[in-house]
Amino acid sequence: RQRQMCKETDRVLSQSCLLAGCSGDTSLIPLLMPLLHHPSPAVSTHAAWALSRLQEGISFLSEL
Repeated sequence: RQRQMCKETDRVLSQSCLLAGCSGDTSLIPLLMPLLHHPSPAVSTHAAWALSRLQEGISFLSEL
């Protein structure tokens, strides 16, 4: 039962990272940073993706 809850938590975290990356909300960056070291590859990969998306948004805005 505990392992299944862990899988569900990882799935929710992973999906949350994707939503954060799509949001464009750079205030989420500090919340995503610790997830880069999460033991679940899906969570850490999606956190990295989200951070890269948010960084791209910052770079784009600074070019305007």
